[in-house]
Amino acid sequence: MFLKISRTLLRFFIPGGILLLAAAFTIYNHWPTTQMPPAILRLAPYAVAGGGILLGWRFNRSKLVFAIFALFTVERLLTLPIPALVPAHPLIIKAAAILLPLNLAYYTLMTERGFLTKRGIIRLILFGFQPFLVVALHHWQPAKLQQWLKMPLFNLPFTIPRLSITDPALCSFAISFLLILLVYARRRSALENAFFWATISAFMALTVPFFNNPQAISILLTMAGLILIVGVIETAHTMAFRDELTSLPGRRALEEALLKLGSRYTIAMLDIDFFKKFNDTYGHDVGDQVLRMVASKMAQPGGGGKAFRYGGEEFTILFNGKDAEEAVPHLERLRKTIEASGFSLRGDKRAKQNKKKRGKNNGRKVSVTISIGAANRQANGPADPQAVIKAADKALYKAKDGGRNQVATV
Repeated sequence: MFLKISRTLLRFFIPGGILLLAAAFTIYNHWPTTQMPPAILRLAPYAVAGGGILLGWRFNRSKLVFAIFALFTVERLLTLPIPALVPAHPLIIKAAAILLPLNLAYYTLMTERGFLTKRGIIRLILFGFQPFLVVALHHWQPAKLQQWLKMPLFNLPFTIPRLSITDPALCSFAISFLLILLVYARRRSALENAFFWATISAFMALTVPFFNNPQAISILLTMAGLILIVGVIETAHTMAFRDELTSLPGRRALEEALLKLGSRYTIAMLDIDFFKKFNDTYGHDVGDQVLRMVASKMAQPGGGGKAFRYGGEEFTILFNGKDAEEAVPHLERLRKTIEASGFSLRGDKRAKQNKKKRGKNNGRKVSVTISIGAANRQANGPADPQAVIKAADKALYKAKDGGRNQVATV
């Protein structure tokens, strides 16, 4: 249990937390002024913004495009040496501390609709309208704007040390953090994780007095954009190597894992018994639920095994460093676990077409079993893992011919 929690926390912290710590450590040790060439600091915001927008366009990730644009806009407004903007820096920081986190939370929640579509253009206009609204209020109603930005919302019996934050900004960041964490808890996506750490970076840049200088603000907001870029790359990698339905590593991940096997290993091929009949009887939606249930049971098969979805109702488990005799007890335990679990029908798509049959199968438990074939690389056999897969496939057919719901070896 402790290891599972530790792995979950580590996945949450890496890489966004590491990148943010690196940025904070760099600023704390004054490396930007002592170790970094000024040209890098000047070009970094443009490089990250340009790279992020290009990547978002190429991967059709409008979330990344809008978030990068928002971070870059705030960063430029606060760091460009424009004489007209310097007196308004405190105002821009207060307004950005309210609007930026809400924008980041909105981008996390929104569905991908493209950025050159009608909806995407509307979103871009809405974001671009915000700084103009702040400037207009500052020009026509400066006292009113200052009152709104500093409006007391809480009567806290304590002060937050080392922070310079107004109540509206504190409320804005709190709402944004909560929404982003809720989305991450539901999706567990690298992109939502990246949005959380990017918002943390923006929080540090806009509310922590230690970072209240143009150089620190530029580094933190640029790092927020870089964190989002890494999140999109991680998401693309996950989509390529992980099966979307079962969340297990997919065929491409299996091909890479086969290249890393040593001289001693076992490969097991698993197949859900009578799955086609199950699909024909209860519908493909229920069939997908069965696949997810079986995959969840074999996600940690024990014995150092690693499970993959091979295709359709077939799965593969690799046991690196183990012979078939050592792997079979773990496979047998997995087979019994799935057999004992069964599957409760939560809906029958075909039954919904007939009111008399509606709900007839709901809640009824049906048996789900698997057949397993295992083979290990022979000491003097070929080194090609594909040959072992073929042997495991023959063992799988042996298990099916022997009555199914059993483990067979060659």
